[in-house]
Amino acid sequence: MTETRGYQTDFSTHNDYVFDLQDRRRKAETIRCVLNEELGSIIGARVLNVGGGAGAIDYCLAPCVKQVISVDIDQQSMKYGAENFSQENLSYSVADGMKLPFTDDQFDVVLCSHVYEHVPDANILMSEI
Repeated sequence: MTETRGYQTDFSTHNDYVFDLQDRRRKAETIRCVLNEELGSIIGARVLNVGGGAGAIDYCLAPCVKQVISVDIDQQSMKYGAENFSQENLSYSVADGMKLPFTDDQFDVVLCSHVYEHVPDANILMSEI
């Protein structure tokens, strides 16, 4: 039996942790350490975060990289991020991870954490990334 999933366009209204800067800061530090270990350094990296939620992780990563673009289909979380987690090199965009509005090779790093289970077709998401 195949299960059909729809978009979760209002994920943040049911999951307050996406707004928790302290919790997200710990996750951002783990991501930063893993990326630095794998890439040598993320200084100067252009980062896309697919499913960025409210952008708290991106806010914490922004001082370490050249640019961060956080995308999510959840309009409320993107608005919250833009209003509360602002950095000069960080931008927010409401976008569908299965139809990203960017050209190939525009980013050095693409993050996508805990997203594939929330989209209608994880294979399309991974292919787009």
